[in-house]
Amino acid sequence: MGARRRKPDNLKPRKPRPDTPGGLLARKSDRLDWQRFNFLENLLIFCAQKTRRAPAESGVQFGIRSAVRDDGVCLLFKIDRQPDSLMPAGGPRPDYLVVHISRQHGCLCTIVEMKGKDHHKAEHAIDQIKALWERLRAEVSEHVPGALRRHVRYQGVILTPPNVQVPFRKLEETSKQLVIAVLSYPQTFDLYDYVRRPLEYGRERYEHRPAGASDQYEFNALEAVLACGGLPKRLDVKCCENEVEGAPPRHKGLWLDFANPGNDNCEERGLDGDEDDFVRLLVTPKRLRFVHEERSADFVAFLRQALQARKLPHDGLFGPCT
Repeated sequence: MGARRRKPDNLKPRKPRPDTPGGLLARKSDRLDWQRFNFLENLLIFCAQKTRRAPAESGVQFGIRSAVRDDGVCLLFKIDRQPDSLMPAGGPRPDYLVVHISRQHGCLCTIVEMKGKDHHKAEHAIDQIKALWERLRAEVSEHVPGALRRHVRYQGVILTPPNVQVPFRKLEETSKQLVIAVLSYPQTFDLYDYVRRPLEYGRERYEHRPAGASDQYEFNALEAVLACGGLPKRLDVKCCENEVEGAPPRHKGLWLDFANPGNDNCEERGLDGDEDDFVRLLVTPKRLRFVHEERSADFVAFLRQALQARKLPHDGLFGPCT
């Protein structure tokens, strides 16, 4: 398979045609769509952030250094969207979710809540984290195959300024089911060391390590596609949709399309932003895989190389449309 010619990085991009995956991505609005997508699909398509740096809230701020891209996949999702929240209005909901996928620890989901100095709010943070944990467990149980569910783990982090009273009794009770760590620091947290490994109850203390120079390109290729390329509706193409059980949004599993988002936030300079490229993510009761049309073969080969470079399983993960 010959590699197609890459577009120069300094070439002024032309506006994509509206009937292409790139054109649909360019017109994407930031609104959840419960008519088309289930909970996990809305999370992946509309809540994924194009950066791993969260803005300040309650005097607390955090980021995850770009070196985490070398592990595999690490994505940040905003949960407490206002007024378009992923969780039920009026109920407890945390600020963010970090999903980290690596060969060593599988899929590690860290739920993050940022709190100020009020002790009662710090205690409420436990309820907010538990609310998303319970919802995620239920959704993953319904839509993800058992062989994959075994590799999913959950934990929580509460970020506070120094000298906040910690609700130890409630944390200890919760830790019997879900480990939640309380980390304190007066400036911006770097959660690099806390989202890429399982946390231990009662043993976590925040230790700030300088992250070094700022990195313009935060993501590897697969992260860039998942964070920046999610399409707000499914493409009208015949591509393995017969494997999906049920009609959206009440179908079983996941059925999502992703466009080629280009190089803007990607370390590996091979995502040329071709407007015709797309890859379809299918999660069925039997397996997870990415499928594609022949015209996107080079695009998908680049994603496969990104997984291979990080020693993540990739055999059988990609295949042609049928």
